[in-house]
Amino acid sequence: MVRLLPALQHLLTKPNGMSHAFDREVNAFRENVILGIERLADSLGPDFVTLEWLQQAVDFLRSTHAGVLNFVDRLQLPISAGEEWINEYMNESAKLLDVCNLLKRGIGGLGHYQMHVELVLRALQNSSNSQGSGKGQFNRVMQYLADCEIEAVKLDRENRPLAEEKVEALGWSADSYAGRKVADLPGVDSALVLMRNTSYVVAKILLCGLVHASGAGRVLKPELTPSDGAWGACVSRMQRRFSEEIRQKQECIVFLHEFEQLHVLLQNLSVQMQAVQGKVQSRTYEMRMKLEVQKLKQSSDKLKNGLEVVEWHVNNFFDEIIEGRTNLLTSLSQSTI
Repeated sequence: MVRLLPALQHLLTKPNGMSHAFDREVNAFRENVILGIERLADSLGPDFVTLEWLQQAVDFLRSTHAGVLNFVDRLQLPISAGEEWINEYMNESAKLLDVCNLLKRGIGGLGHYQMHVELVLRALQNSSNSQGSGKGQFNRVMQYLADCEIEAVKLDRENRPLAEEKVEALGWSADSYAGRKVADLPGVDSALVLMRNTSYVVAKILLCGLVHASGAGRVLKPELTPSDGAWGACVSRMQRRFSEEIRQKQECIVFLHEFEQLHVLLQNLSVQMQAVQGKVQSRTYEMRMKLEVQKLKQSSDKLKNGLEVVEWHVNNFFDEIIEGRTNLLTSLSQSTI
């Protein structure tokens, strides 16, 4: 929304009292955005990206989008055909709609993986309750475990191009921010650049957490300088965390703790069961397996419930963008009558 500046120049010629009011609106908007990015940076815990954190990130995008609409309304920007700020808002909100669609696709893929895990759990439960059909049940569990691994490979194969190609097609490339440091632009345009840069950063993190991690190396660019202030300091902190995770998890599918935890538990279960295949299972092994299954179920339920909550927030964000665009177009059509 950098090109909003021409549409706002008339505001800067208002009487002093009005100019002070505009300054207050600009400063309030900037403070809210910076406070939101600070909270996100502070809430990145030892588990890195969790579903709870991603929910907070979606809510932050929602509040930033709502803040833009309120900001525009309070400043009483002109609503008429040809206004640059309207074109810019429609372009940027369209990108956010594309992000929502990508997030929903990523959530759907992770949910499908979790459904395969439920098949493993059901087969394990049937195996523990059955008598005299151990070999058949064992083979069924192993097949379902293999299906989970196939589903993980499918997620990797299908979501990687989404992260590497379609995300870049949104036009939020790091190069587009070169030379547009937040602190270098005073007033209204500075606040709007801050909003646009923030949307870029948070949306990319969401996509790395729910679609694919392959774009993580480009998530938090452009490079920041001390002049970027509190916003830059928070983003730099998240950038360092991402760099650490990339070094440790170069082959991960998504930067999502709940998914990684569940995937590791499934792999460990598969190794343990292969080790005892064809052998008489001791009481100690059965007790250990019962604990492993319990952990697997807890992890699976946590992923399922968390995905449902995040999806609810993404759907609400999508609806709010549609509503904002519709209201703006309605006002625009009325102004031309």
